[in-house]
Amino acid sequence: MNKMKYFEIILSFLLFSVLYLISPDTNSYARGQQALSICSSNQDLNNNQSIPVSLHSNVKTLANKLIYDNSLFNITITCPNNWEIREGNDSNIVVEFLSQPYNLYNSNRSALGVYVQDLFEMNSTLGLKTLDDYSKIMMDVIRNGSSDEIKPKSSSIDNNLAYKVVYNDKGSMVFQEWTVKNNKAYMLLYLSDLKEYDKDYLYMNRVLESFTIR
Repeated sequence: MNKMKYFEIILSFLLFSVLYLISPDTNSYARGQQALSICSSNQDLNNNQSIPVSLHSNVKTLANKLIYDNSLFNITITCPNNWEIREGNDSNIVVEFLSQPYNLYNSNRSALGVYVQDLFEMNSTLGLKTLDDYSKIMMDVIRNGSSDEIKPKSSSIDNNLAYKVVYNDKGSMVFQEWTVKNNKAYMLLYLSDLKEYDKDYLYMNRVLESFTIR
């Protein structure tokens, strides 16, 4: 399998996963994922309480925030305490976050996914070693699937050089940002309704900025 085809499959799967998350019917997705779902607004969660999510992760409540920590992938990210957290059972999908429904008339929700890929394994089959290697293939795949003229911009994830893109995918705004550290590629994938993107991004940006890699 060539590099382009491999990444088309990966990216299509990731986009499908998160697009399915923001649709009103998420029950079938939860069953298919066999993911652990935490109702973030649960009244039983006390401030500063640390709650095990899986063998390698936990969620800590702090004021009006939830702090998700995963020791297997060495990541931490903070989200509002009324968001829903779902861990994936796929090797690339670490965790996904769902906002509250937009309003009474629109039950869709914004979603943020955190994905990790092992470059050591990918190097043996695809020859990927660096952030530039990973970015080139990612951009080829993204451009191949979109009619928009998409150009990556340099950015930073937890003080690591990164790249990001924003584009329209069939009525949903897609924000992708990725970096490479310790032979692993970390990607943040955020989707929102086109009409809600600008307003919702103000909140989502705080979540994105809270993401750290140890």
